[in-house]
Amino acid sequence: MAVAFPIVRGRKYDWSNVEISLVLPDNKSAIIFVETTAITWDDAIEETLVYGTNAAPVGRTRGVYNPGEGSITMTRQMCALLIETMGDGYMEKELDINVKYSDPQINNGQPITDALERCRIKGITPSYAQGGEALMDEVKFGPMTVLRNGKTPMLDHLR
Repeated sequence: MAVAFPIVRGRKYDWSNVEISLVLPDNKSAIIFVETTAITWDDAIEETLVYGTNAAPVGRTRGVYNPGEGSITMTRQMCALLIETMGDGYMEKELDINVKYSDPQINNGQPITDALERCRIKGITPSYAQGGEALMDEVKFGPMTVLRNGKTPMLDHLR
């Protein structure tokens, strides 16, 4: 497959191209969260270098997958809706978070979707202050796996 070079001075995704939806596994219905201002997450492979009698490594282990943590910042109303929808025990229940990037002038209009699967809410940090800003909550979550446009991070990855 040929590698496409980036389009210099071309159109790039921006926040208005992002659609964030949360899916509860119990009913598989998606809630599209339009009142969000940020979402972050990370995942990594934690490998170990193997050394022999040389100062340079002779190899590396396959490593273990660490799905990391993330957060989503949303208005107080959206956070209240999320908690109400999840119900009692909302920090023990799992949900999927889908982040879709779509623009008719980028990637031939084909969307790219990152899926954060089997997330649990790990904490909520309110950020309220005097002034004209909306009241915002940062919802911290931990996924079990992250798929980038449908691709698993490891071969024979359990899901």
